[in-house]
Amino acid sequence: MSIINQYSCISRYDGIDNRIERYFYFAAGDAPPALPSGVAVNVFCHDYLKDGFNDNPAYKRLTQIAGHFALWNRQDSRFVDDDNDGFSIADQLVKQEVEKLGATISQKKYFSLFPLPYYPVVGANTQEPPFTIEEQISRNSGLALRPFIDQNGKSFCPDYNDYKGDSPELVALGRIIGTPTEGLYLGVGEAQTVTGDNISQIQRIEPNFLYIRENVLKKIWFHFGANNLPIKPTEETENQRTYFYWPPDFSNPYIKKEGYQDLYTVSSRNDFELIFQRQSDSLDETITETITHDRKFVCVPKVGE
Repeated sequence: MSIINQYSCISRYDGIDNRIERYFYFAAGDAPPALPSGVAVNVFCHDYLKDGFNDNPAYKRLTQIAGHFALWNRQDSRFVDDDNDGFSIADQLVKQEVEKLGATISQKKYFSLFPLPYYPVVGANTQEPPFTIEEQISRNSGLALRPFIDQNGKSFCPDYNDYKGDSPELVALGRIIGTPTEGLYLGVGEAQTVTGDNISQIQRIEPNFLYIRENVLKKIWFHFGANNLPIKPTEETENQRTYFYWPPDFSNPYIKKEGYQDLYTVSSRNDFELIFQRQSDSLDETITETITHDRKFVCVPKVGE
């Protein structure tokens, strides 16, 4: 298992109000390098108010959250495609276990590498806005599992109860990975703006986005109901548009703390492509093609509650 940490980088520019923020991710033991001194003078991935303007490998990353979620370790030999047929050993073992249980199933791709934004591009392009989704380096930090669909058409990520149930496919999957899973969701923030010395210099910047695991999201997500008041989702309303404030306030999640929190919308793969006007080509369509009722992106190993 690969434990994934989240951090952020911000960019500030002379004569421009506000800041542009982006979230990034790295696996434990694979920390991103410090930003080179003097190259990206307006981009910071550490607390420059406390530690000074120049970055250092010893500095904690800005807003770092350790163990934000988990993926399967890409070095695990079970996930190697040893015969280059597009299916990993784990994919093939699931099919074999199903057949041992006396059932038949077509070969499926259950697992795939899941690229994550790792580090901002630094250099000439970061000296002026925008600080865009294109200006980042991605890294395959681990693998994710495709969601499943139950008999009622609802998506789910399997846990121990499913592995002990009556579905040969899920029993077989449990024998191979033996790990309970949870959904990983994508939250897209509101459009960001930067303002220069006059109104004509206002620029709209691509919104920030982040990944959030199910057991965190479902403590803080909500719908906007009558009079724009937040309403906690139920199983019957999970297919409706849902939102959350980030950073989270678990004790009072439905009131926005101005100047501290931003509003995020739980978004599907299609939502992502429409918002950013580009294909999410770094994401494997095989495991994100499932139409999930609540917009969960993929399934990942469950960590904590």
